[in-house]
Amino acid sequence: MLLLAVSLVSSRPVARANDTSIGTIGGTVYPVRATSIRLVAETVQATCFGSFVEYRVDFRFVNEGRARSVKLGFRFNYADRREYASKPPVGFQAWQDGRPLHVRVVPANAADRESKNAYFVHSARFAPGPTTITVSYLAEASASGRWRRAGAEPGDPGLGVANWHEYWLHTGSLWKGPIGEAVVRYRLAESFEGSDVELAAADADEDVPVTTPEGWTKPLPRTYQWRFSGLEPTPVRARDWWHAISPCDVRLGFAVPSPRRKAGVTWDWSSAASLGGPEEGVYDGIADGAPDSCWIEGVPGTGEGEWVEARFKKPRHLRELRILPGNNLYLAAFTKYARPRVLKAVFSDGSTALLRLRDAPALQRFPVDVTTRTVRLVIESVYPGTDYPATCISEVEFGTEAAPGYAAFADLIADDHAAGRLPSWAGLAAPAPKQPAREPELREVWDAESVACGDLIGVGQCIPFPADRAPFKEPAKLSDIEEKAPSAVLPDEDLVGRPVEVNALSYWAYEIRYDAGIDLLVNTDLTRVPVKSVLGTLREEAVDSLPYEDGRHLPYDVQSIGRCVVGVARPGVIEEECLYPGDSGAVPGQVFWRDGNVSYHLYARSGDVSTERLVKVATSLIDPSLLRTEERREAHAGRTVPGWLVVLGALAAAGAMVGVVVWRRGAAAPPAA
Repeated sequence: MLLLAVSLVSSRPVARANDTSIGTIGGTVYPVRATSIRLVAETVQATCFGSFVEYRVDFRFVNEGRARSVKLGFRFNYADRREYASKPPVGFQAWQDGRPLHVRVVPANAADRESKNAYFVHSARFAPGPTTITVSYLAEASASGRWRRAGAEPGDPGLGVANWHEYWLHTGSLWKGPIGEAVVRYRLAESFEGSDVELAAADADEDVPVTTPEGWTKPLPRTYQWRFSGLEPTPVRARDWWHAISPCDVRLGFAVPSPRRKAGVTWDWSSAASLGGPEEGVYDGIADGAPDSCWIEGVPGTGEGEWVEARFKKPRHLRELRILPGNNLYLAAFTKYARPRVLKAVFSDGSTALLRLRDAPALQRFPVDVTTRTVRLVIESVYPGTDYPATCISEVEFGTEAAPGYAAFADLIADDHAAGRLPSWAGLAAPAPKQPAREPELREVWDAESVACGDLIGVGQCIPFPADRAPFKEPAKLSDIEEKAPSAVLPDEDLVGRPVEVNALSYWAYEIRYDAGIDLLVNTDLTRVPVKSVLGTLREEAVDSLPYEDGRHLPYDVQSIGRCVVGVARPGVIEEECLYPGDSGAVPGQVFWRDGNVSYHLYARSGDVSTERLVKVATSLIDPSLLRTEERREAHAGRTVPGWLVVLGALAAAGAMVGVVVWRRGAAAPPAA
């Protein structure tokens, strides 16, 4: 039972699949047949590094009909911040005949927000005749948490946990006719941590994937290869499409030591930012072997001059430096954050090397020939990010041999022994999209919220003031806000006091602290971040909201002020203890709303500031005429009249009534004779 629990928790299924034609109906992406386009050949080349694999996949299509545009979908699994059992591929790129294609993420079922299936989608125009589509990406191995060999016990020599890399060919069944030729090749770099690749199924533990299908060859050293001709991939019933595995799908099974062998490398850095807040420390993302985590330098600006340094337990002779630049937590993160353009490698013997990186989320290799105890990588220049100033590096590997390159498509189709030095990419990287995806990845939402740069809608119960933890906070000016968003309005100082501090949390989000004890967070461009509505956020937060001591059931109330729907949260204390040190269960009074592409969030930093006062400030920003009307109403309702004036008015009224009576009697009397 314990082993089963470990298996369920540790499993990291990362599906790899053929490009397949897809269509979109009612927001749901589903596979459709491309009746006039044949997939005549494909080559799948993968290099297994320390704890991840790099793929280059080339598809040769022939369109036997008229020109048509086709959406190509590459399916994957992903998880939200509470689930680490599944990770999407990293650095996914696509090209058509060497030209970059824009890639976006589309949920497999947009109606099901809990769905963990999605596609990388890229559109291509197929003219009559042949065309080549190339994709490239990196991914961690899948892992079951089970011992790889049957009957293995702790302490056995060579004991290892079951891992595997996988590539699906069965999705090719959606193209017209069979696949003419398909070659799948896995090559093992010298840093590959796995072993026991050729374990037979009879010797493996129950339900542990082994290297399949049978019939693989080893045409080159440390290489496992499959060749298929006239392949007719087995279709799968629609409801089981992504769960059933076809006999033509390829797995490379292997064992990983448990615990993993120590790499003999320790890391240091000049600075580092933490997305979890200072209480949680700095996460060593550059050395964990996971391409979706990274080191983020921690000084204001883009970090020129900052460095990371690896120190080896004993001198190493290096032949290759491998660097994955940028933040690759989700597809759009690469361009949102800054990336190194030039790094200077400094070795312990005093020699240096300048490394000029492409602006692409790809593992980039640099030949060196040096024996050293340390390698320091210094940021010389950067490619700026669109949203965040910090510069990131995801992974660094130190190769004692040059890693295998990739064979040309035609060469590998013609010759099993073909080798080559092609990189994983087939052309320039696609530029950043001008507009974010309509359905952002869950990790993109988490990232925007963690740096207080989302649209700032909603209540953080355990983090009273999110701006206090913003990792990229830098001093700014009020004029910066006006420049970014001319339509943004700021409150009158008569209501909030003087601004005593202005900070930029990103290139688009700002914090203003006023001396009256009020904080205002403004996001000047909601097109840059995953956008939420006040009502939509309330529906989400109501599900996970912690109970308050005063018995309230919702984290905030909703009301209308002019044209805006406004969230109003009264101060309170939650009953349950928060999870992390430094968190607080005291929730301050807050008011927040969206107005066009700008969002506002007011906080009562002082206990003397009432929620009603925050509502008044919000009203002054949304529609000042409502505030003036309310002030006149209050003034009229509160007006007092002196007592003597009341008495005088009463006497005047009585006199008027007597006069009216006398006049009526006189009018009714008969005229004199």
